[in-house]
Amino acid sequence: MDHKEYMKKYHRKNRSKHLASFKEYYEKNRATILAQKKNLYFQEGKRAYFKRKYKISLDDLNKMVESQNNECAICGKLMDGKSNRHLDHEHSTGKIRELLCGKCNRGLGYFKENTSTLQSAIHYLNKWREINRVCQSGYNAQNALNNS
Repeated sequence: MDHKEYMKKYHRKNRSKHLASFKEYYEKNRATILAQKKNLYFQEGKRAYFKRKYKISLDDLNKMVESQNNECAICGKLMDGKSNRHLDHEHSTGKIRELLCGKCNRGLGYFKENTSTLQSAIHYLNKWREINRVCQSGYNAQNALNNS
């Protein structure tokens, strides 16, 4: 077993220990870490940042903004300002998809981009929308839930 394989195995085996250690280090040094990240962003500049992280030029990014009319690809709301604009990408491949607003981007992240879970969430919301509609007509919520 070479050193790289050994380290992978070691880190997998001791994952919780490493995560706890990292969390402790981050909490102690949070301000310094964030300042370094901010400094790096400004040193590199936007152009280099997007080229390095997403392999996209700033001109291509601006074309995406124009082609989407500065609207979120999911909810369609106007993305107010550059801080609310997120470049959505496939995490496993790094391939760029579209621009999303912060809320939709976080939503996909919270659901870990799992389409089955998203479908379950849609089913859940539709079920309760129907229950609320039935209850407004005079039925009891528990009875409506039992009948669904």
